[in-house]
Amino acid sequence: MSVQRPFWTGESVYLGDVFRLTKGRSKFARAALSSQKFGWELKLLINDDVRQTQVCRSHEDIEATADRWKAALYQEGWGVKGRRGDTEP
Repeated sequence: MSVQRPFWTGESVYLGDVFRLTKGRSKFARAALSSQKFGWELKLLINDDVRQTQVCRSHEDIEATADRWKAALYQEGWGVKGRRGDTEP
């Protein structure tokens, strides 16, 4: 993963989602990545409610945190929306 952190201007900048998962037809989870004063902030949102946040100082931190959150969600029955329903990648 290669994420370029913009020059810090005092304002957080949304950089995109690291992953998106679904559970059933009405639950959506995503890991949203933003710039942050000390690196990047990764937020786990479920239906746009923040459930966890983590400040990451490296690309490896971003990947490790996202992988840990995704694994925990898979254990709870979350999946990636595919053509035939929810499946693991």
